[in-house]
Amino acid sequence: MSDPAAVLGDLRGESEEPGRSAGPLPAAHRARATPAPGWSIAHRIARRVRSDAAALLAVRAEGADADHWLDIAQALAGPAGADRPAGSA
Repeated sequence: MSDPAAVLGDLRGESEEPGRSAGPLPAAHRARATPAPGWSIAHRIARRVRSDAAALLAVRAEGADADHWLDIAQALAGPAGADRPAGSA
């Protein structure tokens, strides 16, 4: 299991990056398509919220429960890409 302080620091840092906060968006903007086929901005935001919530549950859990929640967070985050290395939630 990762160091909880490091995981929380990563989550905090990501949320504080300029442009990472969507803020209130008009419905028309949330419905816009993204480069991912079939995904709107609203879909991407919802997926991110779910993966961050699972990562926080993993940090707070212990033992096998922590591993379980980390697996869920990684699955929700999707495959690694240029902007997200393997093993990061």
